[in-house]
Amino acid sequence: MKKIIILLAAVALTVAFTIPASAADEIKWNWYGDARVRTFWVSEDFKDSGTTVGGNDSTEDSELEWQFQGNSRIGFRVKGGAVGGRVELRTSNDNASGASSTVDANFARLWGSWNFGAGTLYVGKRQPPVFQFVSGQIYDDTGLIGWGAAYSRRRGQLALGFGGFEVALVQPREDTLGTDGDADPVIPKIEARWGMGFDTWNFNVMGGYQYAEINNVTNDDGNNKDLEIDSYIVAADVTFNFGPFYTKGYVNYGQNLGPADWVGPSPSFNGSNSINDVTRTTGGLILGFKLTDMVTFEGGAGGYMDEYDASDRGDASGYSAYIQAVLQMHPGVFFIPEFSYFDTADLGQGNDEGPTKWALGGKWQINF
Repeated sequence: MKKIIILLAAVALTVAFTIPASAADEIKWNWYGDARVRTFWVSEDFKDSGTTVGGNDSTEDSELEWQFQGNSRIGFRVKGGAVGGRVELRTSNDNASGASSTVDANFARLWGSWNFGAGTLYVGKRQPPVFQFVSGQIYDDTGLIGWGAAYSRRRGQLALGFGGFEVALVQPREDTLGTDGDADPVIPKIEARWGMGFDTWNFNVMGGYQYAEINNVTNDDGNNKDLEIDSYIVAADVTFNFGPFYTKGYVNYGQNLGPADWVGPSPSFNGSNSINDVTRTTGGLILGFKLTDMVTFEGGAGGYMDEYDASDRGDASGYSAYIQAVLQMHPGVFFIPEFSYFDTADLGQGNDEGPTKWALGGKWQINF
């Protein structure tokens, strides 16, 4: 981590000292960062999932989670005329083991932009257009992602933005789905987003498509087959503000989300000649009340339903709900107490009931 931070500082200093003085006056730097620690008591019941804890075949496990969060970050934005960029480092979760622990850093964002007048070109690693950051759920800062809210993992991309519209050609994921074949992306993943904001409400619609192949897969007859994976997603979210009250909602639907780096399930090879697809339907609702500039209350819930084409797999479902208070103790200083509940109601694997989990505690965060 020290080497990466030194490299980041060296790059910034090199740029600062090598640009001409006249140009330097036009360069605007904005450094930022935050530190986050979560302090939760967590209880989990694995129920009929087949997972046991320890040597007594117990399905229940409770523990304290007192951890430095992996989405703590440090970075900077830079802009000079029509050209700009952003660099951001994030860390891994600090899972202590014995007397020592390690924290690794990685580039969460590293991109450049060029405003060419009619629009903006983006090049590098950044957030693709498919995302629904509508929930404030803070246990592990999930924001109901994985429990209904759509999210596309950050990858290298070429993107164009025109006001409220953005389209991106994103680095595709190579996924063999556990077969012995060769994953061969055919086209970049395509994602697009359009949104508008008004005085008391705003909305976003988004979608994406990826086509990929897995070649030379050995089937049950011992022959080689080429498989095709079609992945897509369509999603929408909306926010309404009524004085101190607000409400947010989201829906999305997609097929074979996992191989396309969207949070969701993956299809499977049927052993013969093709892929067994899986679709996911989701929805969520969030309600909030801003009591003062220092205190906001929020609660919400989201869920999903997965439908599998595989004959040996039933439909799966799950949901999560939470309630919290956002307490701003000083500008940039936050404590957010929260209770979150997670229920994998049906694993779709012949089990009566999937794991449940609840977490009670809070997140401490200082922005700088």
